[in-house]
Amino acid sequence: MKLNRKAKQYAAALINVAQHYNAVVEVGESLGIVSRLIKTDGAFRAFFHTGKISPKDKTQILLAILKKKCHPIAAEFFGVLAGKREWHLFPRTAIVYRGKQNEVLNLVSVNAYSALELEEDIRIRIRESLEQVTGKKADLQVTVDPGLLGGIKFRIGNIVIDGSLQHRLKQLRQELLHT
Repeated sequence: MKLNRKAKQYAAALINVAQHYNAVVEVGESLGIVSRLIKTDGAFRAFFHTGKISPKDKTQILLAILKKKCHPIAAEFFGVLAGKREWHLFPRTAIVYRGKQNEVLNLVSVNAYSALELEEDIRIRIRESLEQVTGKKADLQVTVDPGLLGGIKFRIGNIVIDGSLQHRLKQLRQELLHT
């Protein structure tokens, strides 16, 4: 079975269980935390891989270590993957889960890149405009990118809307070179 297909199946099962227990957001946050630990912490990754600790014990240890930062559903999933030695599926499943979570919550993730820090009233107006255009609640994350020179660039899923000065200058350069 392909890895993406398995990750999608796991994510679908997780979202169903999380919805049943009214814990969609909490499970998503927990999956993100554990996924980051697997990617960045060698000791944690070794703990996940070891066969010397039972999956049930791994689940209990994870809950004890992360305390309230890890939802029991995510911890159980961690144990399941550890038991099946499918640790490599955890980060991908967390990503797929995030997409399903956004669907369930009618939420769209928007990454905005701006040359300067945006004031709160501008962020609010941008968020409201995005919500009006998409028909969904916008989760707006703004990152300062001085390389843009001016303007703003948005990434909504696979769509990029580039209203930056840097992009406009590239367009003008191409127009001048092709004339």
